[in-house]
Amino acid sequence: MFRELSVNERRVVTLLLANEFSGADCLREQFSDAMVQTIDEAGSLSFQVSEKSRQRVFEASEVIPVEGHVSINDDVLNFDLHVDQDKYLAELHVYSRYGQPVVNVIDSLSVEDIQSMVIESG
Repeated sequence: MFRELSVNERRVVTLLLANEFSGADCLREQFSDAMVQTIDEAGSLSFQVSEKSRQRVFEASEVIPVEGHVSINDDVLNFDLHVDQDKYLAELHVYSRYGQPVVNVIDSLSVEDIQSMVIESG
């Protein structure tokens, strides 16, 4: 079932979309009123983009237009933002770079953790 984003989920995605990259404005618009559902125990999200926001299609060719990572303890957590084949915001994939098990990681991040995230686009 789709739901509104939690505060930390919104913080993470907003940070990922804050930098300028090809199509960022379109993805920001799609994100503005998107709903989500959690799709795995790590806290990865599937997006439901509203019909109104579907008027603008992501123009770039990247499937993962932006990603972030943050070092926590002895691990690096990755946050990859995906678009689907129709060029709409599709998924935020959350995982450990070193294969460590992670559970509901987004809501366990502190504001400082989120602010220290390194963002890469393209």
